[in-house]
Amino acid sequence: MKIGICDSGLGGLIIAQAIQKYMPNYDYIYLGDTLNLPYGQRSQKVIYDLTLNMIQFLFSKDCKLVILACNTACAIALRKIQQEYLPKHYPDRNVLGVIDPMLEEVQESAFKKISVIGTEGLTRTNIYGERLAETLNIKIGTYATPLLVPLLENDGLFLIPEAIQHYNQQFNLAANEGLILGCTHYAHLKRALKESFPELHLFSQDEIIPKKLCDYLNRHSNYKEAISQNGTMEFYVSDYTSRYQRAANELCGRTVLLRETLL
Repeated sequence: MKIGICDSGLGGLIIAQAIQKYMPNYDYIYLGDTLNLPYGQRSQKVIYDLTLNMIQFLFSKDCKLVILACNTACAIALRKIQQEYLPKHYPDRNVLGVIDPMLEEVQESAFKKISVIGTEGLTRTNIYGERLAETLNIKIGTYATPLLVPLLENDGLFLIPEAIQHYNQQFNLAANEGLILGCTHYAHLKRALKESFPELHLFSQDEIIPKKLCDYLNRHSNYKEAISQNGTMEFYVSDYTSRYQRAANELCGRTVLLRETLL
């Protein structure tokens, strides 16, 4: 059996590469729902249905454990899938998200002024703000930054610094101690964000999720022992394009074989 990793686009691919680099022995399957990206502007029902389609596909490919590497999908669909779908259909498998590990990391910090940037779908839920306010008793600013994902997905990296300054003028991001990158795509923005805000601590999921997943496997031997260890990774997308192929090659540092599949 394998570890599945899924997202709507390039963000999940960044997480997948980070996980494989941290734990290279396991076998992985990555799925990008490129036909339906981005999820952040869709309705909650559509997001749930699309998320469930990805998980069902990965289970059909013999994945024991799935990492849902999409903050929007985690905020809107994950709990229902864990509490209702899995017990009925796959009681011996699990789906983990990327939000809880981030919350744990933030809680362990001593920062008192923190903001979250993410998609419109994520910010509508305010899941980071509510959960952190409960545990840390501080107000967390949560801000939608919808320009960033389209720029990342459409070769617009050269426009990122200007977009970051635009959002800083709106939300005064520089006034914080920490900034939660509430979208897996945003790991690709770390250099630009550091150049714009050198004093700001970035909570980035490509750095946090791999070690949290390793901890989970060490604490759950039934999953760790069930996952094969041949050091392989397969890549699937729901819509193959040459642009996505180029972006995937760039992120992975090699030519990757993208298989197209219907979800």
